[in-house]
Amino acid sequence: MIEPGTRFDRLVVIELAEKRRRPSRPTKGWYFLYRCKCDCGTIKVIEESSLKNKHARSCGCLKKELYGTQSKTHGMWTTKTWKAWSSMKDRCSIRDHRDQKYYGGKGIKVCDRWKNSFENFLEDMGERPDGYSLDRIDPDGDYTPENCRWASAKKQANNRTNNRIVEFNNERKTLSEWADSVGLKYTTLRARLSNGWGIEKALTTKLSLKHSHVRN
Repeated sequence: MIEPGTRFDRLVVIELAEKRRRPSRPTKGWYFLYRCKCDCGTIKVIEESSLKNKHARSCGCLKKELYGTQSKTHGMWTTKTWKAWSSMKDRCSIRDHRDQKYYGGKGIKVCDRWKNSFENFLEDMGERPDGYSLDRIDPDGDYTPENCRWASAKKQANNRTNNRIVEFNNERKTLSEWADSVGLKYTTLRARLSNGWGIEKALTTKLSLKHSHVRN
């Protein structure tokens, strides 16, 4: 049950409107419809699952604004760049987003310049290149023009806060970076270290021509 007064984006629950049994799935029991008031003033009855899954974020006015305004101002609301901007905001602001604990839940925010303006984001970042996605240079920092770049999946993997950093010959690199520099597969290097190899042996031992698997 959802308590009256609970907010889902632009919608605020007023009361339980109806309780129904699912005819096609009787074993699932009942489902609930709630009377909600949108910030624009419209009253609409919406199913509980649509509210909780964020499928319903307004009475319909939000979609009209996004589709209408975005297409009129820049015509890019279907592009990968616009989707990157939208996903960035959702991760930081939607409380039950699947990745919220890694972003908004950790206090990571979108800067005021970008929060409500795709045009500003586009001006600062440019269009998203193919094969790249939005990356924060400091993974603990906010989404700001100074802290963001378009990066490949590999570069982003090397920038994760949970990466293992290894020091050898006074150089500090991630395992992936070390593997690249010595011509090994990342999985081979990781397996060697997991099997108790020292870092020097793991990095300098060449693979056998006959046996590419890890040996002790």
